[in-house]
Amino acid sequence: RYVSSAEAARECALSHKALNALFVRAVGTTFAKFALRYRLQAAASRLLASNDPIKAIAHDWGFVDASHFHACFRAGYGCSPLRYREAAARAAPSEALSPTQVMEAAVP
Repeated sequence: RYVSSAEAARECALSHKALNALFVRAVGTTFAKFALRYRLQAAASRLLASNDPIKAIAHDWGFVDASHFHACFRAGYGCSPLRYREAAARAAPSEALSPTQVMEAAVP
């Protein structure tokens, strides 16, 4: 489920600024960027593992709408969610592609 940085800070009894400072020190990026990357990776895995509608995947991973998901996915993966899924489908069934290989195949 989507967890905002404000919610994470509250759960940790920290200010938003303190959470981000600790997160940057521990992980090397802000909580928000880490969470977005996690959500995109999970959505990408689901794109490969299911035929669920992209809109449903976007909703399940906390994106405002399919357009927001599409923009974030394109920024992170260099292609649209549909193109990513299609690139995986073009691979032979015996070729289990990693998400990186799918990205390479999807980006012209």
